[in-house]
Amino acid sequence: MQKLFEKETMKTYHFLIAAALLMASCKQANNQTEQETENAVTTDSTEIVTFLEAAYDDVLSAYNKQREGNPDVEAFDKKYLSPDFLMWQGELEKVAKKYPGEIVGPDGDHWIQGQDWDQVSMRIDSVSIGEGRPSVAITITHSGNCSGQEHLRLALCKDVEGNWHIDDFISLSSEKDAIKACVAEDQTMELYAKLIDECKTQRQTRDYTSLDKFNKVPYVTEEYYRLYQQVDSMDKANRAEGLSFFNSDHWGLRQEFHSIDSATVSKCEIMEDGRAIIALDLVVRADYVRKPETYHEPQCMIMKWEEGQWRVDDFMQGSTKEKGLSEKDLMLEHLKGED
Repeated sequence: MQKLFEKETMKTYHFLIAAALLMASCKQANNQTEQETENAVTTDSTEIVTFLEAAYDDVLSAYNKQREGNPDVEAFDKKYLSPDFLMWQGELEKVAKKYPGEIVGPDGDHWIQGQDWDQVSMRIDSVSIGEGRPSVAITITHSGNCSGQEHLRLALCKDVEGNWHIDDFISLSSEKDAIKACVAEDQTMELYAKLIDECKTQRQTRDYTSLDKFNKVPYVTEEYYRLYQQVDSMDKANRAEGLSFFNSDHWGLRQEFHSIDSATVSKCEIMEDGRAIIALDLVVRADYVRKPETYHEPQCMIMKWEEGQWRVDDFMQGSTKEKGLSEKDLMLEHLKGED
């Protein structure tokens, strides 16, 4: 009995030793991981400071030497900005070509945060590397004839080769978002110009069915189109009885056929997920009254950037903050109810 007790005691003793060794090993691994993370953060911070100081030394030396005329900003952009930022700049240039002589998009110089300058310098105030993308708070100081200071935050990113780039200039708002919004507004107006032309043609031919082409790619996203097709197929039997989920036209917020006389963008907001909320003011001419009446109606739709253009991903009515006004959500509920 004594020997059995001693054997069991030894087993317990060995187990406790093994557990202690395992805990020590885990703690050491955790400490090592924390140390590696801390080292990586320190390395990134050092690299970012080195990159920004070198970039701004290069850029501002050109500005400070050249008092008249702009330095080669495009060359600096290609050298130091991210591929994504450059892509959006390219899209903005396409829009600007449609409006020669007009200012399209942000009208200041992102490097110096202004239009005019005399002598310019940059100071790094803080570096932030958290769960999101790294960012750096800097101060741009103008001296001489254009004295003053501008405080902004730069968002940074690495490319596949591990090189740092500036991904956004954020002062009162994001410059990249301002560019996206400008492109989104322009493409929305192009879409509604096509829709208005189609409505005018249909008022003459009475062939209203061709409006359905705007519910397909490339005007809407693949995801929206799949949902639309599912609901549309499910509603075929109901339509024979005069019933349908689509009892109003989401493009013009009308039940009876109408023509859209005009559309203007009243608001464009870029959301965190990259989509754009577009609010429209529509002038709609109704078909069901003897004397045509004009309606001004705000409408919201959410657009998503796909394959080089904005596409409608959802239609909203009223405030986009309110729950239950998303057409995609309503379609999903409709499909569940029919299961």
